[in-house]
Amino acid sequence: SCNVKNFAYGIALNASNLSNITLSNFSANTVDGIILENSSNNSISSTRVGYNTNLGITLAGISTNNTFYNVTAEFNSGGGFYFTTNSGNNIINNVIVRNHSSGTGIFIFSNNNVVANSTLNSTTASSGISLSGNNNLVTNISASLNYRGLSSSGTNNTVTLSYFNQSTFDGILLSGVNSTITNNTLYSNLRGIYTVSPSSGNIIANNSLISNSFAVYSDRDACNNRIDSTNTGTSGQPIYYYNSTSSLTIVGNSSIDEILLCNVNNSNIFNVNITNGTGIVLVGSSYANISNSTITLSNYGIYAYNSSGFIARNITLVSDSTGIYSSLSDNSSVVNTSSSNSTT
Repeated sequence: SCNVKNFAYGIALNASNLSNITLSNFSANTVDGIILENSSNNSISSTRVGYNTNLGITLAGISTNNTFYNVTAEFNSGGGFYFTTNSGNNIINNVIVRNHSSGTGIFIFSNNNVVANSTLNSTTASSGISLSGNNNLVTNISASLNYRGLSSSGTNNTVTLSYFNQSTFDGILLSGVNSTITNNTLYSNLRGIYTVSPSSGNIIANNSLISNSFAVYSDRDACNNRIDSTNTGTSGQPIYYYNSTSSLTIVGNSSIDEILLCNVNNSNIFNVNITNGTGIVLVGSSYANISNSTITLSNYGIYAYNSSGFIARNITLVSDSTGIYSSLSDNSSVVNTSSSNSTT
């Protein structure tokens, strides 16, 4: 064990293999607490890296099969962990990453890593964890009070059995492709799950999205993801996501938390009742006819963005945070619609 302070690097391993670092503290160094460069099969455990000027821990070069267990990375100016492109097949288990005012809690550029059983809190300028590599697994983590809980721009990543809450913006932001997001809880974020371009082919299922302003939201050029009705919202009711289609009809359903139409044209929504949910959300969807429906105690009655020609007829809006919100949605009509205790 050791206590290393006020150097450039607390400890730097270059082309070193099978080393064991444990019961140590690397803090207040002018670059990183720990850097492993072209170093593999090392173990770092029961160690703290804190208050370093750049990063807590960096993996550079070809650094593979390293294990980090019971590590606390906190108050490092540039973030907690940073894995460069060729540093794959590493395991982060049972770590605490917190209180980084810039950078990312865990930033992974590489492939085939595992992050498990960890807590990522209070990264206020970026994501608790960012996946830019491919085939990474994130499981059983808790990410709270971050700018974003998790962002994934890579391919074939899996995020499961995790908890993302109270992010300034998104619980999970997806800009990558073919990843799987399942069995997570997303609570009290601005957007629970947000898909942006060029995301496509992601599978989003069996997630619980509670008390988010939007349970699920997509940009109009990021609609081609598989988001099914096994996802539920605040009300405990399903989220219905429809994308890139036309001539859609939804009728007579009272078991709904959110209806999201993304690039859907010429749709009809009749006799729908939503209580304590997100509401009806239109993104890049023209000529939606919404009628004879009641939306109560929800974040939005109807939210329309870049969705021209929608008609809201015979709608009752009661105690919604916002009754009807419309932006960049020309030639739309609201007819015989009542709004009480809602902001329109």
